[in-house]
Amino acid sequence: DEQEVPQSAIKQLLKSWKGLDLRFENKEEEKCFKVCLEPDLLRWMLLGCILSSVCTTFNSIATFGPELLTSSERHDFGDTSDIRNWVFFGQLLLWTVVPACLGCFIALRLFLNWFASWNWEGIVTGTMCYASMVIVIGQLYHLTKIFGGDYHIWNSDVSCSAEAWVLLGLNCMTTSAAFFLPLRTIVSWLVPVLGLLTYSIMKAAFEEEKQPSQILVKILLLMALSYLAWHGSARNE
Repeated sequence: DEQEVPQSAIKQLLKSWKGLDLRFENKEEEKCFKVCLEPDLLRWMLLGCILSSVCTTFNSIATFGPELLTSSERHDFGDTSDIRNWVFFGQLLLWTVVPACLGCFIALRLFLNWFASWNWEGIVTGTMCYASMVIVIGQLYHLTKIFGGDYHIWNSDVSCSAEAWVLLGLNCMTTSAAFFLPLRTIVSWLVPVLGLLTYSIMKAAFEEEKQPSQILVKILLLMALSYLAWHGSARNE
């Protein structure tokens, strides 16, 4: 009897977790459902790639222009010893070049029917996970630290928590994955989880602020938001 109790509890736990898996029992039906979601998935993702490439290009110019182009001396963008150059081109690569390349592949799939055999749901899920991590890693403060620089090299106020758009960006990725992109819930949970994990790691590794940043409160609220968004997506599915 004592052995039956834990076994029964384990069975109940596995049953409850199984209830979160909304896939069809028939594999062919699940495959057809996945394929029928692909056109909308790609159209929304193409729009996201275009907006990301355009908006982040202007954002980089607006951010780095006053820093690099307003000095009395002409700035040398080829100077590899200047950390600011690495940060500038790093942001362009992460936020502009990668989304633009992905957008080209999606456009070829939508308009010329190329790469039809690729697992586009997996590609889009991976891209959303990449975006949720890059929003944190590509922050001016974090990227400067990653390249071995000190944030005092910037004239403007740069700190770990000053740029509130990082939290808004994570919110945007979570909401997009849950409600705008027709991603199945069996894969969409990866987006907020990886975003939160990246945010926590970067805060733990690079935060140097004297005043408390209420990191625990931020993470708990982001977890609550992520769960509500994911649960709402599951109900819609």
